[in-house]
Amino acid sequence: MEESWLAREKSEDFAQLVKYNDNYLPGARRYDVGEKTMPTLLPGVIAALEQLTEWGVEKISQQLQFINEKIIDKFEQRGFVVPERKHLCSHMFGVCADENRIIEIMKTLAENNIFVSRRGNAMRISPHMHNTEKDLQAFLKCIDRL
Repeated sequence: MEESWLAREKSEDFAQLVKYNDNYLPGARRYDVGEKTMPTLLPGVIAALEQLTEWGVEKISQQLQFINEKIIDKFEQRGFVVPERKHLCSHMFGVCADENRIIEIMKTLAENNIFVSRRGNAMRISPHMHNTEKDLQAFLKCIDRL
């Protein structure tokens, strides 16, 4: 985890920077990471927030759920364990199988430039809004070949 030296008390006194202080700034300032020391990140944050506002949280949720439903259906048709729909969130889900099978699947996916996260004997699948229909079809075809 990143921890900025600027989250410490008296860090604004540049003349005394070599006198390290173990005490954190009061309040939430103690949790500052890159935003205070790297103001160049702010334009990206602003652009991301503008995009989020334009798309809308509900629309993003619906689109990701639509993508996930197609993927979940494929895995269920092939006998993989997927949580009940009532326990799923719209932006990610897990698929369980034998750990060796998960490793094999992840290798096949990676060979096709499709990347998911491993969580023990499960894969965490979390599509993004920038994934295209072509990306989805490549993923589904890969699942068909497993």
